[in-house]
Amino acid sequence: YLQSDKFKKDENYWLEKFATIPEVATLPCPTAKQSTSTNSSRKTFYISQDIINKINTFCVQNRVSLYNFFMGIYSIYISKACNLQDFVLGTPILNRSSFKEKNATGMFISTAPFRVSVDSNDTFTQFLTNIAKDTMSMLRHQKYPYQTLLETLRKTNSDLPNLFDISISYQNMRGNQKTSSIDFESYWVPNNHISDSLDIHIHDYNDTGALYVSYDYKNEKYNEDDI
Repeated sequence: YLQSDKFKKDENYWLEKFATIPEVATLPCPTAKQSTSTNSSRKTFYISQDIINKINTFCVQNRVSLYNFFMGIYSIYISKACNLQDFVLGTPILNRSSFKEKNATGMFISTAPFRVSVDSNDTFTQFLTNIAKDTMSMLRHQKYPYQTLLETLRKTNSDLPNLFDISISYQNMRGNQKTSSIDFESYWVPNNHISDSLDIHIHDYNDTGALYVSYDYKNEKYNEDDI
């Protein structure tokens, strides 16, 4: 891949996307000190089936995914809280683009920098449509490593920090008692260490139809009341 035309096309896409570097978005907090520790905590909230049904109906009517919906509403909140119209959010991607990879066991997940542009003249549905289009473009070039992008950008700007300080993921698991004769339940146990200041996870690991939102946050920067 590193020697292929596909690599060059992916590289050109990302270098064009970050020809200019936006300010890093980080949510305001009472403490102003720089966070150096990776120690973190998790706070989880439950979104009921009734609310998810309404969100699903909205998404179907507007031809966007749940991932697009949550990326959209968090982007608007972060834009308002940080007073930024152009910023980057990290987002995990499966990174299984070929048939061989999709049928292989192992950890393929990587993180991509998702650049968000908020235009106050757009309607909410237009904004979500833009999010959906940008997501599809990002996925077509997902194989290009984020670390390689940083290394390339730092050749012209050695002081360039990480492109994002907040990440958002949407994860659901299609496999429980409906597809297995074995009675089991899935749990996600955090390791209480993160590299970003805030990781937001929207997830359903037991295919219940409802969703949980988990906030992993650095203890040096935020406390439970902030979350």
